[in-house]
Amino acid sequence: MDWFFNQYVYGMGKPQYTFHAALDYTADGKTHFKAELTRAGVPDSWKDAIPLYAHIGDKTVKMGNITATHANETVETAIQGKIDRISINDCEEILGDVKQ
Repeated sequence: MDWFFNQYVYGMGKPQYTFHAALDYTADGKTHFKAELTRAGVPDSWKDAIPLYAHIGDKTVKMGNITATHANETVETAIQGKIDRISINDCEEILGDVKQ
Protein backbone atom coordinates (compact mmCIF):
# COMPACT_ATOMS: atom_id res chain seq x y z
CA MET A 1 0.00 0.00 0.00
CA ASP A 2 3.03 2.29 0.15
CA TRP A 3 2.68 3.14 -3.55
CA PHE A 4 -0.94 4.23 -3.02
CA PHE A 5 -0.09 6.59 -0.14
CA ASN A 6 3.00 7.91 -1.90
CA GLN A 7 0.96 8.76 -5.00
CA TYR A 8 -2.48 9.80 -3.73
CA VAL A 9 -1.89 11.01 -0.16
CA TYR A 10 1.63 12.43 -0.07
CA GLY A 11 2.21 12.93 -3.78
CA MET A 12 1.04 15.56 -6.20
CA GLY A 13 -0.94 14.98 -9.34
CA LYS A 14 -4.19 13.66 -10.65
CA PRO A 15 -3.95 11.23 -13.55
CA GLN A 16 -5.82 11.82 -16.78
CA TYR A 17 -6.47 8.65 -18.77
CA THR A 18 -7.50 8.38 -22.41
CA PHE A 19 -8.76 4.97 -23.51
CA HIS A 20 -9.50 3.65 -26.98
CA ALA A 21 -10.35 0.10 -28.05
CA ALA A 22 -10.84 -1.41 -31.51
CA LEU A 23 -12.76 -4.68 -31.92
CA ASP A 24 -12.55 -7.18 -34.79
CA TYR A 25 -14.61 -10.34 -35.09
CA THR A 26 -13.02 -13.53 -36.39
CA ALA A 27 -14.64 -16.29 -38.44
CA ASP A 28 -14.25 -18.78 -35.58
CA GLY A 29 -16.48 -16.74 -33.24
CA LYS A 30 -13.85 -14.81 -31.32
CA THR A 31 -13.52 -11.10 -30.64
CA HIS A 32 -10.03 -9.73 -31.18
CA PHE A 33 -9.40 -6.41 -29.48
CA LYS A 34 -6.58 -3.93 -29.22
CA ALA A 35 -6.88 -1.35 -26.44
CA GLU A 36 -4.66 1.67 -25.89
CA LEU A 37 -4.42 3.53 -22.58
CA THR A 38 -2.60 6.86 -22.32
CA ARG A 39 -1.84 8.59 -19.02
CA ALA A 40 -0.90 12.24 -18.41
CA GLY A 41 -0.70 14.71 -15.53
CA VAL A 42 1.43 12.59 -13.16
CA PRO A 43 5.10 11.62 -12.80
CA ASP A 44 6.55 8.78 -14.91
CA SER A 45 6.87 6.62 -11.79
CA TRP A 46 3.05 6.64 -11.31
CA LYS A 47 1.29 3.27 -11.43
CA ASP A 48 -2.33 2.14 -11.29
CA ALA A 49 -4.52 -0.91 -11.77
CA ILE A 50 -7.16 0.11 -14.33
CA PRO A 51 -10.34 -2.04 -14.37
CA LEU A 52 -11.26 -3.33 -17.84
CA TYR A 53 -14.88 -4.20 -18.74
CA ALA A 54 -16.55 -6.07 -21.60
CA HIS A 55 -20.08 -5.17 -22.69
CA ILE A 56 -22.04 -8.09 -24.12
CA GLY A 57 -25.63 -7.20 -24.97
CA ASP A 58 -27.13 -5.68 -21.81
CA LYS A 59 -24.50 -7.28 -19.53
CA THR A 60 -21.26 -5.77 -18.28
CA VAL A 61 -18.48 -8.13 -17.19
CA LYS A 62 -15.21 -7.16 -15.53
CA MET A 63 -12.45 -8.79 -17.56
CA GLY A 64 -9.59 -7.87 -15.22
CA ASN A 65 -7.16 -4.98 -14.76
CA ILE A 66 -4.65 -3.19 -16.94
CA THR A 67 -1.47 -2.73 -14.93
CA ALA A 68 -0.53 0.81 -15.91
CA THR A 69 3.16 1.33 -15.14
CA HIS A 70 4.00 3.49 -18.18
CA ALA A 71 2.46 6.57 -19.79
CA ASN A 72 1.26 4.39 -22.70
CA GLU A 73 -0.05 0.84 -22.35
CA THR A 74 -1.40 -1.49 -25.05
CA VAL A 75 -3.47 -4.62 -24.48
CA GLU A 76 -4.18 -6.97 -27.37
CA THR A 77 -5.90 -10.36 -27.19
CA ALA A 78 -8.71 -12.54 -28.54
CA ILE A 79 -11.65 -13.77 -26.47
CA GLN A 80 -14.19 -16.45 -27.32
CA GLY A 81 -17.60 -14.92 -28.09
CA LYS A 82 -18.90 -11.59 -29.37
CA ILE A 83 -18.12 -8.51 -27.30
CA ASP A 84 -19.98 -5.33 -28.21
CA ARG A 85 -17.50 -2.91 -26.66
CA ILE A 86 -14.66 -2.59 -24.14
CA SER A 87 -14.39 0.16 -21.51
CA ILE A 88 -12.62 1.17 -18.30
CA ASN A 89 -13.78 2.78 -15.05
CA ASP A 90 -17.42 1.73 -15.37
CA CYS A 91 -17.90 1.88 -11.59
CA GLU A 92 -15.72 4.99 -11.21
CA GLU A 93 -12.95 3.12 -9.39
CA ILE A 94 -10.14 5.33 -10.70
CA LEU A 95 -9.06 8.41 -8.74
CA GLY A 96 -8.54 10.54 -11.83
CA ASP A 97 -10.13 11.77 -15.06
CA VAL A 98 -11.06 9.29 -17.80
CA LYS A 99 -11.91 9.96 -21.45
CA GLN A 100 -13.17 7.12 -23.65
